[in-house]
Amino acid sequence: MEYGTGAIMAVPAHDQRDLEFCRKYGLPVRVVVQPLLGPPLNENTLKEASTEYGCSFNSGPFSGLSSEDAIEKMALDAEARGFGKRETIYRLKDWGISRQRYWGTPIPVVYCSKDGLVPVPDKDLPVLLPPNPKLTGEGESPLASTPEFVNTTCPKCGGPARRETDTMDTFVDSSWYFYATAIRTTTRPRSTRRRSPTGFRSTSTSVESRTPFYTCCIRGSGAR
Repeated sequence: MEYGTGAIMAVPAHDQRDLEFCRKYGLPVRVVVQPLLGPPLNENTLKEASTEYGCSFNSGPFSGLSSEDAIEKMALDAEARGFGKRETIYRLKDWGISRQRYWGTPIPVVYCSKDGLVPVPDKDLPVLLPPNPKLTGEGESPLASTPEFVNTTCPKCGGPARRETDTMDTFVDSSWYFYATAIRTTTRPRSTRRRSPTGFRSTSTSVESRTPFYTCCIRGSGAR
């Protein structure tokens, strides 16, 4: 069973799917995080799971700690007792590279017969999609049959080169919104701080838009 296919978080008061599962089959619901603001959660009347950070509750020695502090102390305790460890999980494998699509983020590299794969210099970014490609709906990407896009010069030797015609996942197209809406602040609430480790607050709801990989790719994207 993978994430998203059933009741697998085992925290029904804090995961809506688990809550619905427990209500359907008459299983107990235990609140383990109380909100910092508003009335406390009642496990007997709870209809919507609370997913925000708050104050640990019904959590043994970790009760009373903020969610951030509780997570840190729980991880240290698991490591000290030998049954768990902290780990950073990356999800870049979920991204797609398309060989048929025109609409997508151009990959800022060129292919040179002399120098091989060469990245597009910062001064030439972003790489823009051509405005009038031939959209036939057949075969490879329309970019591959658009000479004014494909044919270029090598940034390294100045010789003829060919642009990459595959495009990146459309998530990259929209992730530049992060820069448009980012606000540097030192007074943001805890719930925002935990989602924005870079020191920015963003109106985007996409966690991915705040990852270093997105930040790197944004510099070379020019899909519009």
